[in-house]
Order: sequence, then structure tokens, then C-alpha cells
Amino acid sequence: MPSRSKKNQVLPEHRFFLNLFLGLEKLIKATLPLLLRRRVEGLPVLSEWQKLNRRFDLGGPAEKRLILIQADKLLERALEDLGVEGRGLGERLRLARVFIQGDDAYSAAWRAHRVRNRLAHGEEVSEQELSAAMQGFKIALLNLRRRGR
Repeated sequence: MPSRSKKNQVLPEHRFFLNLFLGLEKLIKATLPLLLRRRVEGLPVLSEWQKLNRRFDLGGPAEKRLILIQADKLLERALEDLGVEGRGLGERLRLARVFIQGDDAYSAAWRAHRVRNRLAHGEEVSEQELSAAMQGFKIALLNLRRRGR
């Protein structure tokens, strides 16, 4: 009967790959937060975003509408800090293509801004649309970057 200890042992030919995998895992865990922060380097938007998002999760429908408008203003301010010219987020978004990494993130920012515009003009917006818009602002904020990086 084979001993149980051999069953859990790593074969010598697999040890290299196991160590490689464990090393990569440590590297990813250590650098991923730094990479995400570097995209919005110099911008305090992530901590402000987290506060808004927590309030959104706990708020009622009226509170969620106000928070969505604040999220729109946060993205506008972040783009302004990056040097994007324009009056309002709509104008800034037209010029911000090089600052928002990825077509999906850029489109998400526009969809979220359109929901905000509907709110500002008194249209009804469902809670599902509000949540999707908040997610769109999050994606856009996380994918901001300085030009040329």
C-alpha cells in the first residue's frame, strides 16, 4: 500500500512550473493595484468614486439620482484635470478619446452621461438604468490615463 505522503508531493519535473506560477501570482497581486492607480496618477478620483459608490449602494431612488449626477461631475473634473477642454462633460467627452483607454470604456462613459442628461431634463430613469450608468462611470474612471502613456 503506497504511503499517503507521496500522493501530495510535487514531482521534480513539476516543481519549476509550480514555483513559476506562485511567483507570478505574487507579482500580479503586488503590481495590479499600482497599475490601476497609475492610470489616474495625480487624480484623487478613485477614493471619491468609492465614497459615491458606497452611498449609491445604500441610497434610495432619489439619493441614487443625485449620486449619479455627482458621478458625472467627478468624471468631468477628472477629464478637466487631465487637460481636456470643454464646457460640461459632453464637450469634454468628445475630445477625451485619447484619455479613456478602450472603446468599451469610452462608450460606457457616453451611455452613463446620456442617462445623467435624461435625469437632468426630468425624464424617468429606472433603478436598473441608474445602476448601469454608475457602472459605466466606474469603467470610464478606471480606464482614464494621461495622453501618451
